[in-house]
Amino acid sequence: MKSCSRYCLLFKASRHGIARLEICENKDDKNPKIFTLENCVKITQEPPPANLIQIVKRNVQLTLNTNSDEELKDWVTALQTVAFCDNSGLHAAHGAIEEDNDLYCSSFVSH
Repeated sequence: MKSCSRYCLLFKASRHGIARLEICENKDDKNPKIFTLENCVKITQEPPPANLIQIVKRNVQLTLNTNSDEELKDWVTALQTVAFCDNSGLHAAHGAIEEDNDLYCSSFVSH
């Protein structure tokens, strides 16, 4: 499986758009690949050494890889909070969802 470094942005649903993960080649990428989080079935993690995140929808699955166990936990919490509309795990004052984080995308092909 080939992995490549990507820049990811997580957006909760708002009047400006739906809940989604935007995957960019770099911070200045103006044409991100958009992975919507609506109709998400589950978001799971595989702990170190893999540090994988699986986002499963009915007909699509996305696998992401983080650099550390801490990033893995932060991203899984943020993704689950956004996808399943759970505000109890967020620290709003710290902008947990809008932090810059690097993820590795193994593929962005619908299965």
